Parts: sequence; C-alpha cells; structure tokens
Amino acid sequence: MVTPKIHAAILASPGMGHLIPTMELGKLLATNHGFEVTIFVITATTTTNSSNSDTTKSNILQQTSNLNSLKSLNIIVTPPVDVSDKLDPNKPNL
Repeated sequence: MVTPKIHAAILASPGMGHLIPTMELGKLLATNHGFEVTIFVITATTTTNSSNSDTTKSNILQQTSNLNSLKSLNIIVTPPVDVSDKLDPNKPNL
C-alpha cells in the first residue's frame, strides 16, 4: 500500500522580500522531506498590467532555482484584489 504524501499549504505574504524565503521553504519541504507543497502567492493590485498573475509567476520561477523540475511543488498565483474601497481615509490608524 502506498503511503500518501503529507501536503503543506503555504500562504506567502505579499512582497518579494517574503516571497523568495517562502519559495525556498516550499522547495526544502518538497525535496528533503517528501512533502506535497502548494504555495499561494498574493499579488498586488495593478491597473496597468492585466496579465499581472502571469508576470508574477514568471518572475517567481525565474528567481528560484530548480522549481520547474519539482512535481511536488505547486504555485498558485491569486488574482489581484482591490481593497481600496474598504479603507476609510478619515479614520485614524490604530
């Protein structure tokens, strides 16, 4: 009987400073510990580039090494969400 792999889902905080270490953690879990890893990448809202998700995923894959060959690592880039209407500029910051 085949034992199923442990599946880890990781949510990367927005920003390349958080993204690269998250990708490296996912790579280590997949290669060294046999995990199935899904990394959710939150993209920032942009009005100038409609293919932001494709560009972001391409940039991620270029900056992290050997991820294309890992079958146990899945990267899901979320579509950008505009939350500016949820923030009230008249309220003080807490």
